[in-house]
Amino acid sequence: MSSTSTSGRALGSVLVIGAGKVGRALYAGLRTARIDASLRQARTLLARPLPLTDLVIIASRDGRIEEIARLLAHGERLPRAVVHCAGALDVAPLSALSARGVAVGSMHQCLSFPSARARVSLAGGALVVSGDRKAVALVKVLARALGMTAICPASLDH
Repeated sequence: MSSTSTSGRALGSVLVIGAGKVGRALYAGLRTARIDASLRQARTLLARPLPLTDLVIIASRDGRIEEIARLLAHGERLPRAVVHCAGALDVAPLSALSARGVAVGSMHQCLSFPSARARVSLAGGALVVSGDRKAVALVKVLARALGMTAICPASLDH
């Protein structure tokens, strides 16, 4: 698998946490785009060691995001950035990671995900992205690789 680079910013490996509709669609899109990606179910997150990764995408139920962020923050291998996919939440559930110096953000896909088994094309879709500059920059590279458009209404500077 190759990494994707845009304007000197490289997107290395990506870990998607959550194997539901959104998580599976993102993972499939990443693999199709030839990005080094892995998928982990939220409920078995710590069943085996987490891979060293550049970007973690939390695509779990909204109520689990803060718990998952705390688990990741207590790990020895911290990613460069962590984003979640909950459109109704800001970056507050990721505060445990932010406190450890990890760039955090949110990315909400403006697409319909009918079921976990349905094949969803991400190309042409939009991602509404906000958060730390580093997290936003990585998601912009990710969006481009997936054929999506990143929409950045504002960027937080932590």
